[in-house]
Amino acid sequence: MADADNVSVRSGSTHTVGTGAGGSDITGSSAAQSLVVIPFTPASDAVQSHLPSASTLPSRKFQFSVWHELRSSMVHGTELKAPRVRRGPAEKEKAFYLMVDEDNNKLHHDLRGQQRRHHRDTLESWERAQLASFPCQELQHGYQEPNSDRILDRLRDVIFLNLRDNALQDLSSYSFPRCEYLNLDNNYLVSFMNLPRLNKVHHLTMMDNDIAVFFGLDRLRSLPLEELFLMGNPIAFQLGYRQRVFAALPQLKFLDGVVKQEEDMEPPPPTPPSRPGQPSQPSQPSESSQSACLIS
Repeated sequence: MADADNVSVRSGSTHTVGTGAGGSDITGSSAAQSLVVIPFTPASDAVQSHLPSASTLPSRKFQFSVWHELRSSMVHGTELKAPRVRRGPAEKEKAFYLMVDEDNNKLHHDLRGQQRRHHRDTLESWERAQLASFPCQELQHGYQEPNSDRILDRLRDVIFLNLRDNALQDLSSYSFPRCEYLNLDNNYLVSFMNLPRLNKVHHLTMMDNDIAVFFGLDRLRSLPLEELFLMGNPIAFQLGYRQRVFAALPQLKFLDGVVKQEEDMEPPPPTPPSRPGQPSQPSQPSESSQSACLIS
């Protein structure tokens, strides 16, 4: 630790100052180490004026394009790791058939109407997708909903599904019967009742949502769920959080990346009474009604 104490700072000089282990100052000591501080000099206006702006980059023409809209593209959605599925703004549609690249070639195909929709559905091929990753596309946004509904409804065979960072609020109308891994981190889910219908999920991550009550957690009891992530939700800060989760889901092996501990199997503490103006925990539905809601 003595070396860490003998640290000095110099800027434009060779003077060294350090503090010894006993707290006394050492000036000009050979034992002192020096840390050189290099001032940051921003680029001049003349240099910055020659740097390209985002509006002049060639790639800007593709900022709202989806892969299946490109001219001569025959790539299927199942071949892409994280494809853009977000719908572009209205201005993009107005210029769709007019946009050209730097060689004056059309950016997009010239299909219209039913032919265009058939071409889109064929290349997307979401019915055959076993892995689908659509992060950071705000799929719950108002004008995105028709497009996201169309895509999510087709993911009948998906096994690995990533929907993080999409401002999602409710997925209860969707069904992913073969899904084993589901990532819903950083969305706006407020209840376990907002989850999609699942049959085979083993790994579910819902970090940084807005879940504040345990109501609906029991609906995951009949699933082969082994690992669950709930960090960043209000319930993760409640007294007896881990005991309550494991009591509701005895099949669970990991919670927030930590294996089940002996103390996690102790009876959860009683729910504290609600303060005036604070909503209480709703009563749990019967197990039969929960199973029906999950499997239907």
